[in-house]
Amino acid sequence: MPIHWFSDGSVRAEVHIAVVVVAVVVGIQSLLLPRDADRRMATVTRTIVPRLEATGDLRGAQAKLNDAAARQIAGQLTEDATISAPANCVGCHRE
Repeated sequence: MPIHWFSDGSVRAEVHIAVVVVAVVVGIQSLLLPRDADRRMATVTRTIVPRLEATGDLRGAQAKLNDAAARQIAGQLTEDATISAPANCVGCHRE
């Protein structure tokens, strides 16, 4: 941009207005983006964490089932032994 453009008052005013508009937009975005990121993180935490906990419970139950199956195949599981669902298992069948 040639320097002599700034000798014209209207061009100088337009450049200053453009700089101010960009500064205001960047300032507003810098205030809103962290709040939006915090809101998105709270949503992810509310939805994903319980699913991860349930996956951990499921893997633990699967490990117990695999262990019981291996012991049964090996002949170490007696007729009166039972496998109970954990107390915090949601939707598990309990007798």
